[in-house]
Amino acid sequence: MIATAEQVEPQQMHPALAAALPLLHPGAQRWLPRLLHPMLATSWPSVAWRWSRLTPTWFPVELSVAAGSATSRYACEVGPPEMPASHRLAHTMRLLHDWGRIGDDAPAPLAAAAWRRRRSVHDSPMQWGAWIGGRHDDSGDRFKVYVEVPPGERCEVVAEVGAWLADRAGQGLPGTPTMMGIDLSGGRCEWYLEPGRIDRDDVRRFAGPATLALLDELAGRAWYPTDTAFSLAGRRGEQPVATVIVGANRLLGDDSKVAERLRLVADRHGLHWGAYDALRVASAGRRAHCLLAVSAQPEPAMCIGLCPA
Repeated sequence: MIATAEQVEPQQMHPALAAALPLLHPGAQRWLPRLLHPMLATSWPSVAWRWSRLTPTWFPVELSVAAGSATSRYACEVGPPEMPASHRLAHTMRLLHDWGRIGDDAPAPLAAAAWRRRRSVHDSPMQWGAWIGGRHDDSGDRFKVYVEVPPGERCEVVAEVGAWLADRAGQGLPGTPTMMGIDLSGGRCEWYLEPGRIDRDDVRRFAGPATLALLDELAGRAWYPTDTAFSLAGRRGEQPVATVIVGANRLLGDDSKVAERLRLVADRHGLHWGAYDALRVASAGRRAHCLLAVSAQPEPAMCIGLCPA
């Protein structure tokens, strides 16, 4: 049950979100306005839609779709812009508790992240804190919490990644863990890694040759990594799935080519962009920034996230 009926009124919604919302799953239509309400209860309304470190454009919401899936996806800020980053995880956990999404005992990875945050808040500067991701389809409403790994704790968290994901860290991580995503219902965790300078061999070694081949297919040529990030995701003790995260324009070319290239490659693999219309409407007539997550484990997977510029 949702413990509060407070939600964003239509006149408060950003035009891009107002246009996209009717095309999202009914679960997203119910939840996204509620999740945004605490963020828009701000004493700084003039910057409400242009302040967040969640996205490269400072927009506090990222909408995303995955090829072959009709699930409505997003990540969003749930605290106002004036709230210090050091307070955001506790604020997020309190909201989730009030909304009945977590009990008194938070999932172990979330509890561990909260413990690290309390320990490092005074000696490790943080950039963003935490935010919530939603996944909505006919199977129900699912949520994730995304938590920054404080800079002073990142070397220590390498061991945590290894212990969780079948000692994957022992095989060498391609970068530093900067953020984790915690599934509140399925026991799955995801670590986001920012590498230093890497080349095609690094991508092949970490994400596998099939993923590199898929990136080449999307690019229509041999792709060379630039401004690339990675993620590792899985349940404790399982072999993790490695994903490459790149700017869609870096990979696919200018804006006019992105949608068509994605459609062609997805069609070749028997996939479809069933929820793409929401992104198309959200970006219509506006500049937008797109990120593309690509993996071929165990089969081709592509997810594109969009935030208005």
